Amino acid sequence: MQTKKESGLTLVEVLVGIIIIALFIGVFTQFMGVSLSSVFSWGERTKAITSAEEKMERINAIAVQNDGDLSSLKTDPDPEYVAHADRFVYITGKNRQFSLVDTTKVIDGINVNGTAVYIIAFYKNGQAHVEVTSFIESGNSE
Repeated sequence: MQTKKESGLTLVEVLVGIIIIALFIGVFTQFMGVSLSSVFSWGERTKAITSAEEKMERINAIAVQNDGDLSSLKTDPDPEYVAHADRFVYITGKNRQFSLVDTTKVIDGINVNGTAVYIIAFYKNGQAHVEVTSFIESGNSE
């Protein structure tokens, strides 16, 4: 009597295949989650950089109008102004701050009077920040 050879997969083979597919899906899902959180984090950082650069552009525009004199920014009540650059502290709802420090820089052997501008933009609820700095020459160099 001849027996008929059956073809197909056994239960063990099917279970092994399901486990391999499940592992692949798990790893892929985790990788995509990490990628999405990275993209979101970089998006927040980019917004903070843009915010700081916008403030720097406004300060530069004031400097151009006033021949490098930024003293009006120190006297007008700007809620983002911090009197001392070493005192930047995250305050809820206050994601951007700036400070102005009168200083002299030596450029090509010449003393140049001006203002160092420090702008801090916080993101991730104050857990991280970006800093944009610049030196704006005043109208009276030596």
